[in-house]
Amino acid sequence: MDFLGLRTLTIIKDALKIVKARHGVDIDPDLIPLDDAKTYQLFKEGRTVGIFQYESPGMQKYMRELKPTVFADLIAMNALYRPGPIKYIPSFINRKHGIEEVVYDLDETEEYLKETYGITVYQEQVMLLSQKLANFTKGEADTLRKAMGKKQIEVLNKMYPKFIEGGRKNNLNEERLEKIWNDWKAFAEYAFNKSHSTCYALIAYQTAYLKANYPAEYMASVMSNNINNTESITMFMEDCKSMGVDVLGPDVNESQYKFSVNEKGQIRFGLGAIKGIGEGPSEGITRERANGRFKNVYDFFERILPSQMNKRVAESLVVAGAFDELGSFHRGQYFDIDMSGKTNLERLIRYGQSFQESKNEMEHSLFADFADEVQIEQPKLAPCPEWPNMHKLNKEKETIGFYLSAHPLDEFKFQYQFMQGSLSKKSVLEKEEEAKVVTEEVPILEKDSVDEVADLIEIVSDELSTGEEEIIEEVIKKAEPKGVFGFLNLDEVDAYKEQAFANKQEELFEEKKKDWKTLQKERENGGGGKEYTVAGLITEYVVKDGFRSGEKVAFVTLEDYSGSYSFRLGDRDYMKLKEKLEVQRFVILKIKFAQVKDGRVFVNVNEVIELQEAFEKFAKSISLVMDVMDFRPEDLSFFRSVLNENQGTQKFKFYIKNIEDDSHIEVQSMKHSVNLNGDLIKNIQLLNKYEFYLN
Repeated sequence: MDFLGLRTLTIIKDALKIVKARHGVDIDPDLIPLDDAKTYQLFKEGRTVGIFQYESPGMQKYMRELKPTVFADLIAMNALYRPGPIKYIPSFINRKHGIEEVVYDLDETEEYLKETYGITVYQEQVMLLSQKLANFTKGEADTLRKAMGKKQIEVLNKMYPKFIEGGRKNNLNEERLEKIWNDWKAFAEYAFNKSHSTCYALIAYQTAYLKANYPAEYMASVMSNNINNTESITMFMEDCKSMGVDVLGPDVNESQYKFSVNEKGQIRFGLGAIKGIGEGPSEGITRERANGRFKNVYDFFERILPSQMNKRVAESLVVAGAFDELGSFHRGQYFDIDMSGKTNLERLIRYGQSFQESKNEMEHSLFADFADEVQIEQPKLAPCPEWPNMHKLNKEKETIGFYLSAHPLDEFKFQYQFMQGSLSKKSVLEKEEEAKVVTEEVPILEKDSVDEVADLIEIVSDELSTGEEEIIEEVIKKAEPKGVFGFLNLDEVDAYKEQAFANKQEELFEEKKKDWKTLQKERENGGGGKEYTVAGLITEYVVKDGFRSGEKVAFVTLEDYSGSYSFRLGDRDYMKLKEKLEVQRFVILKIKFAQVKDGRVFVNVNEVIELQEAFEKFAKSISLVMDVMDFRPEDLSFFRSVLNENQGTQKFKFYIKNIEDDSHIEVQSMKHSVNLNGDLIKNIQLLNKYEFYLN
């Protein structure tokens, strides 16, 4: 049973329901046009996250290089992207783009190999060619296919003379026939049915069509079908962000159990993705909401049955932000404790229970027709301080599994980007040019591309019940230190460590003549003793006793946008840096890699700097990039305001460009200097007119 394919069919079905509900359009998947321009553009750009069979990093890479234009391209790539045939992909791409000549071993093979540019891709091609070239019957052709697929050497040895003899009778070159036979033997071990590949490609095309034409509806369906997989949800949300599709947090007045799409085309977080909220409470909320939106938090607890709204469910809703748009109360108020020691949330739950009990009593009373409305005093929620942003986000992460409304690093995102190198002169000025080069570049691939090995390690799984074989990919991440600070994202630290010391193990046995201290200096960071930087939020900080009496060892977990990493500090580094280490502190760590005698490589933390001090310690100036033909009087007023409000010691410069003759000039304000800070940069970005870079 192909469970993966079945789940994809469910995703398509759910997406079509959302499309029908929002647009009133009935889409029959079988009638989706196979020449939709938006769909092929999606494949060409490799935007295939969430697309069946085409979402792996390796496949995305090949899609960008292939730039498919017809459905046959998708069928072929699905068949080729498997162990064995994957080595033919570079030739397939180059032949499609006319970079490599399409060559046929025999002219007679063109009839069946033309659609795949002279490369044998499918089992059906082997069967058809054996009939045409060597007069095999259909039964014999199928026997050949099975023998090749199951490596039945004895059967193949018996069929080989018949193939050569049949070709000879057709006056075909015997040498060419032998080459074709040997190619088939090598190929057919992993050959894929075209019929099977076509079915997979069709399902993939249908999902891509929905993503290209109804992105919010499709991604809502994808996330709903991965509702219990936090890692996948995070990845899909990032993909939505890159497409410009907003994903809003949960809201009791709009959220369904699954992810949904609102009237504005925004995806609304599903209640079922919140920890502690099951299908029962979710359905209770949506069912009651059908009688009218909840007016406020009191109205909510008055209408939801107590059996579906216990303390745990209510707390999860508050922490996840599902009540944020339901009135004027902030999350901290619900957990504020009154004189009796109860939280406001507990009082609201009790109020809802009392309200419904009184309502039920009145409805079953003999005088129900003459009774007034239920009148119970609503509990008053006294003002109290809002939760600090970090506390709010941490609670959110506990309940949802990740930061939803924001990321803690957003508070210092400009400082982070500065350390990362994305606010450097080179990064800002060359960004557009680099994008242009990437867009227009035509790939030229070597036949035996080394990139295949770098992109993935091919592991063949046991044969599936469907008869297919799949690739299990282990992505090899290439890490490159960025900017003048040698910045690494936390998910790149281990990858770079492996890259930098890939060949150092052998050297341990080759350099016996040098003393250890000399070797150690040479081996730090590949010989240069270079420092690198990482930055993020300290989420864990644990100090333990070391191996030696009186010594301490510390473990510091840092988290950034890419993930988290745990650093170990020995006694000496811990004693030197302990005053700067604390949970919930935003820091920059200067690190070095060092190799010990047995070949192991450690990451040493040399210095800790407050992230908010990044501009003060490292930035010397800010330069605004402007077009000489697009300077207005209001811009002058803006600059005066900025300079007056942010006076300091760092230089304020202008990079003035003339697009007409592709010239530029750099000038510096001689009268004014600024204090570089996050607020200044935020104001410049809000103007949405000028790019800037820091030196």
